[in-house]
Amino acid sequence: MTYKLSFRIRKIYFVQIVAGTKTIEVRAQKPFWILRVGRAVQQLLWGNPVICTFVCGKEIHRRYLDRIEYYETAAGALGRPPSEQGLKDIGEGPVFGFHLGEVVS
Repeated sequence: MTYKLSFRIRKIYFVQIVAGTKTIEVRAQKPFWILRVGRAVQQLLWGNPVICTFVCGKEIHRRYLDRIEYYETAAGALGRPPSEQGLKDIGEGPVFGFHLGEVVS
């Protein structure tokens, strides 16, 4: 069984993920993501692949998920303060860091 997560993202981040320079996607710890993270972690523990689908307009890119980690802040996940836009998108508080792996062929 393959579990899939879908992310709508801005073009600037989409380009970085496709290029492989952005290896973590961050989402605020909200009920929507808590449910999905629980299911994804379960699949990873069972040894099943989890695929992250990134959607930007009509463009789609898929990567395998290596792991999910919990962080107190977006800055902790990113290793730097989030951009102004990132702060607007994510807000302050705890986040999930989706660590991306290889491109899905």
